[in-house]
Amino acid sequence: MKRLIGLVVLFPLLLTMLTSCNKSTYYMPLGDFSDELIAQMNEGLNRKCIDYFAREKMQSGELFKIVDSNASYFYEGKQYPFFGVAEKANLFILKIGLNDFLPSMTIDVSNNVLDYDRDLLEKQLEIFQYHIYHTIEGINEINSKAEIAILSAYNDYLFEEPEQKLFNSIVWQINNSLMEMQDIKNVKYFSLVDINEQIYQNNALNINEYIVKQLEGYRL
Repeated sequence: MKRLIGLVVLFPLLLTMLTSCNKSTYYMPLGDFSDELIAQMNEGLNRKCIDYFAREKMQSGELFKIVDSNASYFYEGKQYPFFGVAEKANLFILKIGLNDFLPSMTIDVSNNVLDYDRDLLEKQLEIFQYHIYHTIEGINEINSKAEIAILSAYNDYLFEEPEQKLFNSIVWQINNSLMEMQDIKNVKYFSLVDINEQIYQNNALNINEYIVKQLEGYRL
């Protein structure tokens, strides 16, 4: 949590955004978001956002703890609990991807090496699903009217066969668990699995732009 507090106090426009927020255009990204991605989302979605509970490479357990424990950030001596900020939003965007799983995998694209423990992956999937499910449930308890958009995992590694097919099967398992969350109230799933193909076909497009393109037509 100290890392989170250290991260969030770096944003100087906090009070301006909080006081000027228009509820009809207010959203909150949660999970693995860079400053660059959030900036592009602000422009593409035409919404205001608070990004203080997001950071690059965030895992599902950290996200769950933020929601479950009502984590806070501090600015100019004032405390801003997650609950108080979250209840202002009408759209949440969750992005976790492969961050829970990559630390336990051996990946060497140059030598076409992909190694992982199948039993461990199954256990990680169970924990991942638990974290995401209860994160969404926690958001719904705080703000029952808000929409929740879940961004899928995607494979940004280019292996040769059969490793590429194997890695894609892992991504499919993760996304299958995310798609099941659509049974929960207010949840919508957005697929990013074609991200490499689309970028290959359009050299002017990068990963962040593709993500925004998938979301920019989303309106309440």
